[in-house]
Amino acid sequence: MRRLDDAGARRKFEVFVEEILASPATAVRRHLAELSVPDPFRLRMKVLYSRDPLPVVFERQKKLGNVVERHPHAFRLECSVGRSRVRRIRIPFAVLKAGPPNMFVAIAVCVRDDWQTLVRFLDGRYPQLVPVYLSQRELIASIKTLRHSTPDLDLRVREMVASEDIETEIGKRKRSVREWTDEDLDNLLVHVEDRRQIITSLRFDFHRRLNDKVDVTPTLSCKVTRDAVVEITGKFTVAWDTVITDVAAAGAAKLKFFSNRGLRERNYSPAPLAIHFKRPVFDDIAEVRRFVDVMRKYPHSAYAVEHGNPYAHLQLSDRYDGSSFELWAVTPDDILVVPRLRATEGAVERLIHYIYDAFREGEVTDAGAA
Repeated sequence: MRRLDDAGARRKFEVFVEEILASPATAVRRHLAELSVPDPFRLRMKVLYSRDPLPVVFERQKKLGNVVERHPHAFRLECSVGRSRVRRIRIPFAVLKAGPPNMFVAIAVCVRDDWQTLVRFLDGRYPQLVPVYLSQRELIASIKTLRHSTPDLDLRVREMVASEDIETEIGKRKRSVREWTDEDLDNLLVHVEDRRQIITSLRFDFHRRLNDKVDVTPTLSCKVTRDAVVEITGKFTVAWDTVITDVAAAGAAKLKFFSNRGLRERNYSPAPLAIHFKRPVFDDIAEVRRFVDVMRKYPHSAYAVEHGNPYAHLQLSDRYDGSSFELWAVTPDDILVVPRLRATEGAVERLIHYIYDAFREGEVTDAGAA
């Protein structure tokens, strides 16, 4: 489809999209399946978790005039962005149920800058609206599930964005890498494992397969990020029935695993978690100190360092909702996360994601009674 560069044409398209998103919730997906999205617009989605009804989540913003509610599932964000050149933007979006209880998908058809503004707004609604994050293990598992659940489609990886550790004169730092490719997922994963990279996002194409022949034109081009953001070009229905369904299921399973961890909810019976690493990270005292330094910078929290050498022991509280934790790094290859009196699933998700992103990614398991 042609590119919309004319301001008038772009505005007409945005108005039409708003009417689609403000349709009855049962009709939004059908209308999106019939929509042709021109450049520079993209159909973008973000998977979220909430225990509260959506009108309640946005109640304060509606009173401030930042959000207009057209239906219980359809809203419009109105805000000013920019510093030197301030501009007023209007971003219509819908939030639909994703299947599992308390799981939702925020949907917008917009340009990249507007989408980033909307994502910042949605992330700012924490703890009522909890962003879902995917570990590398979960992201890869989701893509593999897609491949096996779509036998009539051929999945090819087109682009990967990742980070990798590098040694510098002032210690370890992270470097971002972007690679364009055309290969099978398994081949890409061997490359990622060899370089100890952490995948930030993957873009892949679905091609129709008939017997042993594959269509050169993709049915769907899809980008999935660790922040559970899905960007598509092509058939919306394929994306919803495969990518969104799987990411929402993965998020629901994880948040259920993280729920009911606080002592008050469990009659004061502890339910600790362990983050397990493949190799003995804390044999190196420098890594113990780095872990402590990383946790000192945990946003919107209060902390106390009980020990930082030769092992780590910290007390941490989440200022958003009052959740609190003890963190122990005593054994070489584990971090023990012990929830205290209150520990919501959203707070556990935020803490684990921060450790993965700022320190090192591992595998979360149930550690049993502390």
